Amino acid sequence: MPECRAPALAFADEWVIVERIANDLLAHRAKPADKVTLAADGTLLADDSCWHDWWRRYRASILPSDPDRT
Repeated sequence: MPECRAPALAFADEWVIVERIANDLLAHRAKPADKVTLAADGTLLADDSCWHDWWRRYRASILPSDPDRT
């Protein structure tokens, strides 16, 4: 099984890269409602489930704490 590439998605904190992606989407006339997915080395990351645990931890780290949340 290929190495999980999801942690590399932390590039979202790199605004230079995010800005470049946004500019590329605009250049290709992407609309706000259009959906995109990322690929790494020809593999669609959405098709690889190895990143799910990483995503849950990442989301939990950026969401405000909610003592009533179970």
